Amino acid sequence: MSASINLQNFGSCLQAMQDNKRPTVIIMGTGELARSFANTMGAQNALNFVVFGQNLNKAKSVVQDILHGAAALPNYPLHDPLQPEKVAPPGPILKEVLENKNSGSKSRLDDGRAKGYQASLLYNVFHDKQGNPISDAEYSANKDSVAKPVVAMAISDKNMLKELMSSADMVYYTLGKSEKRALAEKGPKGLVRREQLQENLEILAENAEPISYAKKAIHVITPNPDNLIARAYGEMTGLEPMRVLTVGSLVDSLRLKNVLAEEVGGSMDDIPRAWVLGEHGPKMTVAWNHASIGEQPAEKFLHKLVKNNLESSSGLVPSETDIQKTLGQFKERLQQEAVRVAPYILLSTRSGTEIGPVAAAVKVAKTILMANREEDMVCGFAQKGHQGEPVLGMPVRLQTGMVTELEVSLSDDVKKQLAESARELNAEFQRPEVQGIIAPVRDRIAIKHKYNIDPPASANANKSGPSAV
Repeated sequence: MSASINLQNFGSCLQAMQDNKRPTVIIMGTGELARSFANTMGAQNALNFVVFGQNLNKAKSVVQDILHGAAALPNYPLHDPLQPEKVAPPGPILKEVLENKNSGSKSRLDDGRAKGYQASLLYNVFHDKQGNPISDAEYSANKDSVAKPVVAMAISDKNMLKELMSSADMVYYTLGKSEKRALAEKGPKGLVRREQLQENLEILAENAEPISYAKKAIHVITPNPDNLIARAYGEMTGLEPMRVLTVGSLVDSLRLKNVLAEEVGGSMDDIPRAWVLGEHGPKMTVAWNHASIGEQPAEKFLHKLVKNNLESSSGLVPSETDIQKTLGQFKERLQQEAVRVAPYILLSTRSGTEIGPVAAAVKVAKTILMANREEDMVCGFAQKGHQGEPVLGMPVRLQTGMVTELEVSLSDDVKKQLAESARELNAEFQRPEVQGIIAPVRDRIAIKHKYNIDPPASANANKSGPSAV
């Protein structure tokens, strides 16, 4: 049995999130990235969710994806990105939530209007600690002895979003025109990078103020060009630099691991580490001195692989010069293959691992939201941990509620490539057309926070920090 509460009192939503002691994830956007992430993270059954979208009905459909994930439905199909309005048929738990056969409360997605806001519903799925469904009355009478419900909300009002932001432990930002959609609309040569940047910056500018109140959250940014959008995100909102991350370089790193695994006839589990650094794009660079295959350094393994193949093909022992020349070409080809697949394509590996922006965001989310987690990976962040620096993909250590930059030794070639990428990204970021969008928003938000103008009503009534399960 399940219940759906029609929010007549907005404070009840905040209170419910505080009562259940679960981390809160705010998903901004209703497209394919948001929906796949919602379904995957909903299966954790351990988080609160707020889904924000300009179109409330689409936000509600993402809530359905969360509940599908919570139901752990087998073979749940991915939504067709060209038909975002398509919704898979509901499973048993979602049917209970929608139809609410036993509780007698209203629970149709389109029922009710929250006072002062657009229609928004708070979903509570009530179970005892053994996982058995219970009624509203049983829950109310035994709050201390039953499992706290997961909260999932769909909203389209920015005032409501601002109220909820200060309670967020993670913000997953997907608002923007995707590369696939842009190419479909304007053709392969019609929408250059600068045009995509311009459009996505304008969308960010419209939403930056409520985001600026999520000071305790880790923010994961997906719109491209992600190095530039993430820097603008941090500068507009004034958030701490190490709390604003991109996953483009993590996607590249996962793809490189897959390319290496297929090349050596293994699986991604056989590649403990492969770091792609710098810009998420053609000028990315690989930290080969930190890559490993099995228990061996990757360079040593690949050197032996090249040597053996040269000897096998020619029947002669190759010179070290020939080995190094072929090895250099081989590594360059591996690097090109890692970025050959467009960012919007989901790549399924032979071991069943999915590689794409959603898989990377889920990897980050699970590490920072779940208790006692720690993992080293590559994420984009403002260099030196300072606002105003270019955002580049670099190694970080993620822990529950925390991100720390890792200090690692890099080759001179990698340092040179990173410096060149930083210069080019900085030049692009400083263009008058870009600053003309960023500067007014940044200054307006800074003044609002400095003089405490129009703060969220709940600013002093939220939990003190990230909670973990």
